[in-house]
Amino acid sequence: MMLTHATVHGLEQITDIVVSSQSHEVDVLQLSAGEATCSAMLLEFADLRLVRTKFGARHRWIDTGNDRSVHLAVPAKTTRSGATVNGKSYTASNLFCRAGPGSVASVSEPDFESFEIVLSERLADEVGHPDDIVAFLTPAKAAHDQLTGLLHKALMLSEGGKVQNSVTSEQVLGAVSGILGAVPVSTSAPNAANRNRELIISHAEAIMNDWDPEARLEIEDLGCELGISRRTFHHAFREHLGIGPVAFYRLKRLHALRASLKVAERGKMLVADVAHLHGFFEIGRMAGYYKEIFGELPSETLNRQRPR
Repeated sequence: MMLTHATVHGLEQITDIVVSSQSHEVDVLQLSAGEATCSAMLLEFADLRLVRTKFGARHRWIDTGNDRSVHLAVPAKTTRSGATVNGKSYTASNLFCRAGPGSVASVSEPDFESFEIVLSERLADEVGHPDDIVAFLTPAKAAHDQLTGLLHKALMLSEGGKVQNSVTSEQVLGAVSGILGAVPVSTSAPNAANRNRELIISHAEAIMNDWDPEARLEIEDLGCELGISRRTFHHAFREHLGIGPVAFYRLKRLHALRASLKVAERGKMLVADVAHLHGFFEIGRMAGYYKEIFGELPSETLNRQRPR
């Protein structure tokens, strides 16, 4: 049994710790202003992982699993923030399960705190997991309280970073098995409206990703290209992500710009040169957006890099 505890800064580090601790593909986009931070605890048994995370900004997540493992997400009772998963509100009163391959779209609000239990394929077979589901679960209160109590106890730190109260993997598996085997599934798939919004956003994002950033993309025309009205197109983004498609496309390019500035060779590249590669030609306006999101000017990001 091994316990690790860390606070990381920046989307790249957050993505690294989430992927390394949960063994699946994650695409993360920061939606709110301010530095992205993540406080994480990871407790590893042989084929069982317990993770507790708290994120300091609003994020959009695309979480894709490609094996038969089980991921059971449990909001911490102490969290004062919320999240949506596949368009459905996710609070401390319910659990969320993904068993087997599949993709989940979620948006977490700032300071949202949750646990995740990850069962390997071998353990999933042992507990008799539900096959290929992405669902909200509604366990009895006693079963829910037992599980959250074990998770809090397992990830409680004492001096020296050791586990303060010992919890065995068998106890956690017993609680998980009872929930997976007894609770009804309240939502086995996104409803039609949420599914349509996800499809609209994913199709629009695919076009954005393939577009040459140096050529202007008329976001307003994407709705027509997708065969939907401008109102429906904007409504999908507003309802699912809380921002419009123009702001979403700008955010994607700002994050790509930041990643490029971090690896650019100082003294040989100007901010304007890198910005043009990502479709930003009004440098002053871009710098204002950049500082609002990341808390620093693009020149500061570039100048912080060491010359090679």
